[in-house]
Amino acid sequence: MSLSRPLRELADAWGVVISYRSFDGTRRRVSPDALVGVLHALGAPVVRPEDAADALRARLATRQATVLEPVTVVWGEHSPVIDVRSDAGAAGSVSFELALDDGSTVAVRDTDCRVQIAATDDGDGRATVVRRFTLPHSVPYGLHRVSCDAGGRRAETALLAAPQHAYQFPSNRAWGVFAPVYALRTHREDPLPGDLADLAALADWAGTLGASLVGTLPLLASFLDDPYEPSPYAPVSRRFWNEVYAATDPLPTAIDADGLVDLHAALARKRPLLEAAADRSDNDDVVRAFVARRPDVERYARFRAAIEQHGDWSRWPARWRHDGVPDGAVDPSRVRYHRYAQAVVDDQLGALAGRLRDRAQALYLDFPLGSHRSGYDVWAEQGVFVDDASVGAPPDAFFSGGQNWGFPPVHPDGSRADGHAYFAASIDHHLSHAGVLRIDHVMGLHRLWWIPPGHDAADGAYVRYPAHELYARLCLASVRHGAALIGENLGTVPPEVHRSLRRHRIGGMHIVQFELDPDAPAGVRGPAAGVLTSLDTHDTATFAGFWSDAALEVRLRLGLSSREEIEQERAERTKLRARVVGALRDATLLPDDDEEPDARTVMTALLELLGRSAAQIVLVSLEDLWLELRPQNVPGTVAPENWRRPAALALDELAGIPGLVEPLRRLAVARAEHRSEAELRPAKPTRAGARATQQNRRL
Repeated sequence: MSLSRPLRELADAWGVVISYRSFDGTRRRVSPDALVGVLHALGAPVVRPEDAADALRARLATRQATVLEPVTVVWGEHSPVIDVRSDAGAAGSVSFELALDDGSTVAVRDTDCRVQIAATDDGDGRATVVRRFTLPHSVPYGLHRVSCDAGGRRAETALLAAPQHAYQFPSNRAWGVFAPVYALRTHREDPLPGDLADLAALADWAGTLGASLVGTLPLLASFLDDPYEPSPYAPVSRRFWNEVYAATDPLPTAIDADGLVDLHAALARKRPLLEAAADRSDNDDVVRAFVARRPDVERYARFRAAIEQHGDWSRWPARWRHDGVPDGAVDPSRVRYHRYAQAVVDDQLGALAGRLRDRAQALYLDFPLGSHRSGYDVWAEQGVFVDDASVGAPPDAFFSGGQNWGFPPVHPDGSRADGHAYFAASIDHHLSHAGVLRIDHVMGLHRLWWIPPGHDAADGAYVRYPAHELYARLCLASVRHGAALIGENLGTVPPEVHRSLRRHRIGGMHIVQFELDPDAPAGVRGPAAGVLTSLDTHDTATFAGFWSDAALEVRLRLGLSSREEIEQERAERTKLRARVVGALRDATLLPDDDEEPDARTVMTALLELLGRSAAQIVLVSLEDLWLELRPQNVPGTVAPENWRRPAALALDELAGIPGLVEPLRRLAVARAEHRSEAELRPAKPTRAGARATQQNRRL
């Protein structure tokens, strides 16, 4: 069924994309029903395609009545430019008042400004005039408020003054190690899961080998009771930490009968220790300092206490859902526990980050795309989130039916209404300790796949986001905190995403599994300068699983591919591996003999190759060092081992494994050496990753 002109124009007015280029290069059009469902979720008054004409008139009328856009961006040292809209013939004098974020105010008259006039027609016959006022002076970096009086009509805009470029990591030859905290153990006899003390031990160990950073999965608050959701990419909040990672006294081991990490049991055993400490914390300086810095922790603590006592917030009384949890509705000791737990984890993370900075290392954290539908963020920011839709991905080579990740999307207009305050607070939360922050599914700054209620994952539509405003927030936070940014741009990525990352000097990602090419120098398409490169990610096969085809057997076991598909893929990989080995030999990274190199030898050669490359950061998964075959996560599945598998080796065992650290030593030497003619050549963005981490399928 074709889309009517009013429906197409309504979609454009609300930022909904009516067609998109699929992973296979074909152009696909959104169905009318899905389009109406997404428009309705956004707030358009439509329940059927025939409603589009009236809904379009309402949208245009709202736009015409908007004197100022809710957000205005000024880059670098340029003077702010403010657009003021009014009806044609009613454009009178204009005055501005700037409330700067340092508390000072500045009055500006229109006669002090340079003015350009552009007449526009919004489509229903009513002409509007947009006057573009260039203010006489620049403003300092920050979030300011601009009030405008335009012929008696008053309006405000959030003025985002941001540096054009994100902060740059001090070293352009850095390398580091990566591991999920829950999987770590410092000693074989340690209880599980790992905690921040184990992460600190990993950083110490890697530091002795010359590592510049240590990275891990998101450390955010999760539901570990009811509902139980262990995925680090379905957090209760992107603004609070997960207390299961607090370092405490030794506890009984929390491993279930299948040998997997039991986060529920771990927290049940850790919580009494934290509760006892919380009961003694009335005069705790750490808690007082944290509450003074983060007064929003009180509301978060009351929410978590109310969830424990009264269940999912969607079933709370209406007043609680919208106005907050009243006094007397929750146990004060539960509130005290959650307040204390946040202060403790934040203090421990701060101590770890400071310890790393003192020896020129950095903590690498991961910023997830969304928040759990039943979590704190969605409750606390109901004007920002859209309950009547879910985020996911359209069909791709791995998931022919598309993917539904379950969490609600952020409303573009709702986020703009307060200058993207929620997004900025979530970023600031991470950058208060991280020296490098990975932005999961960075394409979400530009567009997200929305799935309306009653539709399957394939039957959705992309919704556009104000990318330049979100990049302004990111760059401002990055420079203020002195932290570098990495955008996860794997899979099917619109060209404008790559351009934006380069424009703002935010590093992208280069994953060897997706870049093997026997026709490229040394058999791998090279990473561009400024990116993060790695053999794999937490969402892919481990290197050994990929090189040995063990990952194909996992896909077969989980029903993700047929036996015929697996055998075809195995044959293709066998040929590819042989040619890549030949290319590595030609580059003198492997010995030129008749013996087939084992996985460790190939891995070492590839890491040395990456070390020579122009990439800014080389990140090595700890588990690759002992050739782990099992992945931490199999995307698109609910396999019981996802996000729950402990590391096979403890940190104190690594020194006793012959050859285990040799790949890191070779990498460190390669990073330290000057670049040579034989280095990898930077590759232009390609579709090479399209068959891998398509559209970030996380949960």
